[in-house]
Amino acid sequence: MAEKISKLDYAISSSVDPARPLANAFDGNIDTLWGTVETDTIADISFIGQAFPQEVTVQMFRVMNGFTYFPTTLRVKQFKGTWETVQDFAVTTTVEWKDLVLSVPLVASKVAVFAGSNISGGSAFTIREFEVYGSLTLPSILRPASTPVILSTMPTALTRGFR
Repeated sequence: MAEKISKLDYAISSSVDPARPLANAFDGNIDTLWGTVETDTIADISFIGQAFPQEVTVQMFRVMNGFTYFPTTLRVKQFKGTWETVQDFAVTTTVEWKDLVLSVPLVASKVAVFAGSNISGGSAFTIREFEVYGSLTLPSILRPASTPVILSTMPTALTRGFR
């Protein structure tokens, strides 16, 4: 079962409107907003995300949009020197929770949800709440193998002559 792994301490964004600070997207209060300063032309520019201190496994993002002026595409990306698209999601502009479930779990340390399409009306990219679900540990297939320890089974008396 995926757990909520997002935290304000790991929060990143493209920009922040001073009237809509980043902390608002992580405060558990759907009456507050985070928002960018970019307006209208926001596709592949405006984002909100997490920079974890180590690689994590991400299964789902959960966002609640701020207004009905909202991109109709959200784009999940990971950072590997540059931002790389992982998966696009078509969404409605209705103010509601949007569950962005990845088709394949993502192992990364820096992830974000970008506005994948532009909006009009002088609106910024705004989010009421932003959550990331997954695991703070890597899947067992990706964990480094432990080094085997070989213990001698020979009695001490037999090993005295070996150097």
